[in-house]
Amino acid sequence: MSSHSSALVPLETWAFSGPDLYAQGRGIDIGLFAEALIYYDTVYVVPGNAHCFSLFLQWFEAQGRLDLFRDLVEDGVIKIYDYSFITAAVENDGTYMIMNL
Repeated sequence: MSSHSSALVPLETWAFSGPDLYAQGRGIDIGLFAEALIYYDTVYVVPGNAHCFSLFLQWFEAQGRLDLFRDLVEDGVIKIYDYSFITAAVENDGTYMIMNL
């Protein structure tokens, strides 16, 4: 049984994850991350790629809170979880599938 003490939060937006934010030109879903911080003791952040991770750090910097990010990482509240694969839409003869590559 799950303790509901931690959450896995993907940051990256794309056509199949955060499509409204993606359409607005936003590369990450900071709202999903912020909500997870309210409800969970530990948030595993999935950066997606280096660009998205840099947008995440830039958001903290723009708030003047890069030191808070560092403190949350040191305290184990934020943990970085990087998959060894990517998820992408793949087309084959006009049929699209979402696959883990």
